[in-house]
Order: sequence, then structure tokens, then C-alpha cells
Amino acid sequence: MTTAQKWTADRAKLADRLASGLAGWLQTKACEDVEHAIGEDAARFVCAEIINAQHRFRAALSEKPSNWDAKSKERLDIKLLGARAKANAKTAYGFIELKWPILETTDWKGTRRMIVEDAVRVLSATTANLNASFMILGVIGKVEDRLFDKTHKKPDLEDSRQRFAKLFVRATGSTGSLSLAELQATFPSHSNRVPMTQSPVTSKITAKLLAQASAVVGSTNAGKVYVWQINKYA
Repeated sequence: MTTAQKWTADRAKLADRLASGLAGWLQTKACEDVEHAIGEDAARFVCAEIINAQHRFRAALSEKPSNWDAKSKERLDIKLLGARAKANAKTAYGFIELKWPILETTDWKGTRRMIVEDAVRVLSATTANLNASFMILGVIGKVEDRLFDKTHKKPDLEDSRQRFAKLFVRATGSTGSLSLAELQATFPSHSNRVPMTQSPVTSKITAKLLAQASAVVGSTNAGKVYVWQINKYA
């Protein structure tokens, strides 16, 4: 196995741990009948706990990539650092953005837009070796159907659904993509929250589904967790 292959395998392993761990946590909350009371902040801390418990990487919450504007107040959800006791303790091995939409939302187009913006944000960050640029999505109950599957009568809403599903494919190991032209047409604000002078997407953005896991209680699927690796092509 080459060094590059080893890092690719490590990235997939971490994604699997995060999907399974977050789904397990969601399953526990579903057994307590409080799954609809949890959100992104709690999920972010659970994600950090899973990373820290493995003792290879360290999770730092709300961090700014080194290649972003130094004066910007924008932050990414989680930064993957080297283990504290090692020489690489300050090395950024990756960044993670996490979204946990609630069913009560009435703006699904806006929710899709925010998730796409987060994906663009995470791919813009400079990372080393592991190059983990993860977009994590937690969906409870009918949220997945609203985001991906339920069709809209209004053309602009339906366009956002179709292109969102084109990027964020749900078959593990598969890769979805959107061209820059598609991003500009459907999600024109895709790079608005990236504090860089130029858009990080020059040709195409891709999302490879590295892992997914379900939270099941009895015969009921309480929700799912997806982890995509986000990449760009010049």
C-alpha cells in the first residue's frame, strides 16, 4: 500500500467511525424519545468526542483555516489536528462542516443552499496528508425526504432539489458533482461565506459518499448520518 493509499484508507475509516458514532448517538436519543430536541451544537460535540477518543487526531471546534483572510470572523465547525503530544499537533489534517436540519423548517431551498455553501467552505481550506474535507449531514424522520426526494411544483425549488441530489449522492462509494455553471445557476451564493479573494471552485465540485449509518429503533428508521468527502477540480 502506497502512502497515498494509506491516507485514503484512513480517511474512509474516520468517516465510517463518525457516521456510525453519530447514528448510534441518534439512536440512543430516539430510544429516549428526544431525537427531535437535538441539533447541530450537540452533534458537533459528539463528533469531536469520537475524534478525540481515537487518540490519533484532535478535534478543535470553530476554527479558521490558515489560507482564509486573517481578519475574517468566519469559522469552520471542526478542525482535525495532530495528537497533542506529537510534533504534528498544530497540523491541520482536515476540516468538517456539519448540518442537522429540523423538520419544522419551511425553507428547504434555503436549507439546501446552506449545505452547499458549507461544502464549498470546507473544500476551500488548506489541509495536509489526510486531506479530510468532510460534509456531515444528519437527517431525522422525514427531513431526508424533504431535502432529497419530495418534488416541488415551483421550478426553482425543484431545480434546487435535483441539483442538490446530483451533488450529494446517497450510494456509499459513489461520487456526485456540480459544475461551476450549475452552482452559479442554482446556488449563486455558494462562495459568499468563503473569506477568500477568489472562489475556491473554478471548474467543478464533487462529493464522494464515504460512509452512512442508520439509527433504527425496532422497525422504525429514526434517521441517518451521511459523510461526504468534498473535492474540487480545476
